[in-house]
Amino acid sequence: MLIDGDRLIDVVNRNYQLKLIFHVSGDLPQSVPSGFEFMPVRHTGSGTVDQVNRDRFLSRVVVRSKGINLVEDDAGIRMDVSDSGEVSEATVKHVIEFCANVEGAVHVGKAQDSLERMLRFINKGQSWLITYMLKGIAEATFDGVSPLKDAVVERQSPWRRKPPKTSS
Repeated sequence: MLIDGDRLIDVVNRNYQLKLIFHVSGDLPQSVPSGFEFMPVRHTGSGTVDQVNRDRFLSRVVVRSKGINLVEDDAGIRMDVSDSGEVSEATVKHVIEFCANVEGAVHVGKAQDSLERMLRFINKGQSWLITYMLKGIAEATFDGVSPLKDAVVERQSPWRRKPPKTSS
């Protein structure tokens, strides 16, 4: 809906021309085990909130490695503590693509890059974090597109009242 070729959201919104705003958390990163920082997606009512358009929402960083080096071999992905590694950042778009393509078995095999290695490593050892990120992304998306959903439902509703005709 947000990232595929002809984005479904754009196809539907052509008729409505609504400015869609996504409300995301502006809170600081939270450290999680294994050397990662997690940036909450969904605004929970406490702390700060950022209002962003779709492109800024998709480019929002949700998890960052703190300079660890992940190595993939036949045994799987593991941390190599002998090297400081590079910093990798995954955005909302990366997490959506990872869950839809990599974990959805569209791409099978070894990780293609350090970003995919990081997401696979997190998913194997702390799958709750990927689930939590995806839940926040889904909730922020649902809220962000709700004005468009409401406009479509209103236009399509058989119960919608037509204004009375006035005589001139």
